[in-house]
Formats: sequence, structure tokens, C-alpha cells
Amino acid sequence: MVYKSLLFIFLFQINNLAGQEYKEIYFPGVENVEVLTLDFWIENGGKISDVRRNPEKSTYDNLELIRNLTTTLESDSLREYKGEKIRMNYVIKLINPKYQHSKLTDKECEKLSFLKNGKFIYMDPNFKGIVVERNNETQTETYPNFVIESQINWLSNCEFNLFNIKTGNNSGFKKSDIVYVKIIGIINNATVVYRSILNGDIITGVMKKL
Repeated sequence: MVYKSLLFIFLFQINNLAGQEYKEIYFPGVENVEVLTLDFWIENGGKISDVRRNPEKSTYDNLELIRNLTTTLESDSLREYKGEKIRMNYVIKLINPKYQHSKLTDKECEKLSFLKNGKFIYMDPNFKGIVVERNNETQTETYPNFVIESQINWLSNCEFNLFNIKTGNNSGFKKSDIVYVKIIGIINNATVVYRSILNGDIITGVMKKL
């Protein structure tokens, strides 16, 4: 069944609690990019319980698949886990396989000059409330509790790097970091699919111009 691929990724990742609590998989059951956020308890001995889809942080809502995934998780266990009972949050990004090796044509890139200036938002409920502002040379991301400022090096209308990052907080970014961003899909004339890479970590998402 389709949910087996989700289950494998889920169990593989949380088997090592020091690893990421985020995973991207290419999944033919979505049109573009969807987000599934699961909340659950894990206790000593690896028993998983009270698995729930977080509706405020999810866009994927295939209830039958989620129900099957939940039932299977709660009947399984991660015996390697020996810690105390904790509540965990796990995010799975589901990406249509058409974006795995996608590359925009020169003609498509020409249409993306609107990305260089203006205000934008992420279409990911986990990034709700974050506003991105660009003025061709700089980018400012405003979070609820801090701001990240970066310079932009445009390689084309559909590819750019963020560098010389300025942030006076514990956001996890360093001034020496470089974020490599490429637009890999166009949903409409104001919304695009992007892939960003920072220190080898990949995040695929959807961004919309306001």
C-alpha cells in the first residue's frame, strides 16, 4: 500500500532521535508539494502512541492513508529507544516526483523577474507568519521573534544565492553560511516551487508573491 513508503521513512528517521525531525519524499499522490505534520508520544522501549495529524501545520489530508499510517505506527515500536517518554513533532514534505530532476527552460526563467522585488510568503503552515521581502540586492525574512537579513547574488531569474547573512539571535544561521536557491517549478504567475540547499540540507517548498 501507498502509506508503506511514508511508514518506512518515518520509522527510519525517528529511529535516531538525534537526527532530523523533517524529511522530504517524492510522492505521486500529490499535485505539487504538500506537508504532513504528525504529533505523537514515544516512550522507553519505543512504544509509539497517540499519533495525530496536526491540522494547523499540515496541508496533506488523505484521511484513509493517514489513518492506516497511524494504526501501523501505534502497533509498531522502536525498541532501540531507551529514553524517557516525550512528545515529538515530525514533518514529512510530500513532493510530486516531477520535481525530482526538473529544470526550468530559459523562456520560463524569463517570466520570473517578479521574484527580485516585493513581499512573499511560504505556503508551508510550519512557516506561517513569516514574510520575505526582497529589493533585488537584499532579502529580509521577518519571523515572529527575529529577523534574518541576507545579500542576494542573482545567477538568473530562477537561481540565486543568499550570503553574508546577518542575524543577532540563535536562528541557527551563521554569517559564513550560503543558501543556494533554485526555482524548479511554476504553479502560476505569482507562485513557484523552490529548492534551497544549506550545508547539504535540502528544503523544497512553495513561495507566493503577495
